[in-house]
This record gives sequence, structure tokens and C-alpha cells, in this order.
Amino acid sequence: MMANTKILSILRLSRRNAATHLTPLVLSGEVGQLHVVREEPLGIESEKVVYHIVGRGRRFPRLLRLFRTGLAVSRAQSVDVLVGLYLIPYGLLAWLLARSTGRPVVLGLLGTDFNVHCFAWYGSLLRAILRRADAVTVTGKAMLDQLASWGVARGKLRVLPHAVDVERFRSETPADDRGLHLLYVGRLIRSKRVDLALRVFARVRERFEEARLTVLGDGPERTRLEGLARELGIRGSVTFAGYRDDVERFYGEAGVLLLASEREGLPLVLIEAMSCGCVPISTRCGTVEDLIESGKNGFLVEIGDWEAMAGRVLELLSQPGRLAAMSKAAVQVRERYAYASAVATWDRILSEIRRSGASVPPAPRSLG
Repeated sequence: MMANTKILSILRLSRRNAATHLTPLVLSGEVGQLHVVREEPLGIESEKVVYHIVGRGRRFPRLLRLFRTGLAVSRAQSVDVLVGLYLIPYGLLAWLLARSTGRPVVLGLLGTDFNVHCFAWYGSLLRAILRRADAVTVTGKAMLDQLASWGVARGKLRVLPHAVDVERFRSETPADDRGLHLLYVGRLIRSKRVDLALRVFARVRERFEEARLTVLGDGPERTRLEGLARELGIRGSVTFAGYRDDVERFYGEAGVLLLASEREGLPLVLIEAMSCGCVPISTRCGTVEDLIESGKNGFLVEIGDWEAMAGRVLELLSQPGRLAAMSKAAVQVRERYAYASAVATWDRILSEIRRSGASVPPAPRSLG
């Protein structure tokens, strides 16, 4: 396998997130070719990447086309390793392909697949599948420890940094010039609790009338959130900018990032924002504590406690010197979450699979 390992990955995710997660794999010295099976191409320009597009359509027929295409590509291209990022349903498809072809599989947990699906009524099946994978990547230590408690061998578990292009995410704007600009970035769905971020901002506006909030992203909650902003009397100071490809510009203009989610993995937006010196105030969800040292490079509050979040924002805006110091500390994440860190992890995973000569045995009669 050496440096010409052939990888096949089935994944959906958004175009930007999928490209971010796959780029370190493309950069790995262990990878010679990456076959990507999905509904549309990504923005990755590399001779290593080969796209196999199945097109959109209804869910079940589309999943069947993804599986059939993946199976055909795996056999025709003599693929060495299957990679499934996000367990439901794409990681499962990769696992089924591995069982069908006798090839090793790496399953990557990103967020909701762990926080929701692994704890659902069907979670025991998913945990059994994870135990039978050749390697499992997680977003941080808390997730790693939980999987180990479920019987996934620690030797199979790897913390895979959610790396970003740190050359893209940087800002030269001093914190003093952007402190009163708050930012939310993400999908507008209920679990993100953007409604609480709006309540935080309404409290901030009571003391700092010139403060403004930009909401980047779209989703089914947008109309309701715009209505809530009007009810709170802050609609004129809140910009709902929708989905944007130039998010780095907004990070560079904002002093504080608000993340009020009920559940996350390790959000890419945190890493991107901090790389630009934007100070995060986040709930204690997912593995964000691996990234945020509360009081040093950001603040952590309990899930649902928007008043505590508002208090932290007011604390920072009232102390420009502290905001500047925390902004400088936030930027230090660039050292840990650059692409090079994730590339090194993929190099290690794939070289270990190569040395072990791992392959998948025939499927057992029972997964219990």
C-alpha cells in the first residue's frame, strides 16, 4: 500500500465541510488516490481525487445508488481502504462495502452521529459496528473515553483534529476595532439554539447600543428567528446574512463568537473563528472543552444558560484589554489545528493498517 494507497469515501456533508474534512486525507503521504462517491463534486483540486457522482433524488434510491457505485468502484479500482465520515448513513455504507469487499474500514464520528445516534434505541447496533471497524476517529478525548467504555479498543481510536486552512483563516484587524461586533455561524436549526444567541444579544444591546450581531447560515429556523429578533426589538441591529463562502471576512471583523448549541462534536466554526482572533463564548457541549480554556481563550457556560453567556459578553466588552488578550490567546489554536496535524494523524492510521495487513472477515451472524 505504501504511498499509493487507494481510498474510497462515501460522504455527504455540506460542500465546504466535506472539502475541509477530506483535504488532510488528500495531503497524506500514504494516499495515492482518493475516490469520492457523493451527489456533487467538492472544491478540492488534486490529481489524487476522482469523483463518482450519483446525483440527487429520493433518500432510499439515492443511498442504494451510492452503495452500488461504491461497490463497483471498490472492485474496479482495487481500493485498499474504505473511509466513512459521519456514521449515519454514510459510515454505515462504507462499513457494508468493507464487509462486501473484505477491505479495512475507518469510521469517523463528527458530532450528531455520536451525540444522538449512538445513544438512540438502535445505538447498540452502531456501537457493535464501531467495535468491528479497523480504526475509529473521534473529535476529542471525551468522545474517545465514551467509545472505549462501550468496548471499542483504545488501540483503534484516534483523535482526528478538525483541521482548517490557517492561511485562509487569519485577521489583521485589532480586537479593539471589532469588539462590539458579535457573530453566529452555523445552520439555523433548533439544536443550535440561535434563539438564545439572540436573547444574549438583546441583553448586550441594553448596555451597548452600538453593538451589532451577524448571523451567518441558513435553515428551517430562519423565519422564526427573524420574528424573534423583531419581538426582542433588535431586528435593526441583527444581520441575517445567509450562507456565505467568504466566512473568513466575517470572522476577521467580529470580536466575539456565540455558540449556544445543545450538542456538537468539535465545531469547525470554533477553530476558524479562533484562528482569526474571534473570542468564542460557548456552551459545554461535545468536545469543545478540548479547544476552549475558559477564561483564557474563550468562555464556557452550561447548556441553556443564556444569561451566563450574556454576562460573559458584557464582561469582555467592558474590558477591552481583556478582550484583546483573549483574542491573542485564541489565535494560538492555529498551531494545533492546522492541516498538518490532521495529515499526521491520517499518516499514522493508514500506515498502521498497512503494516497490520488488516482486512475485514466475513460478516458474523449477529452483531450483538
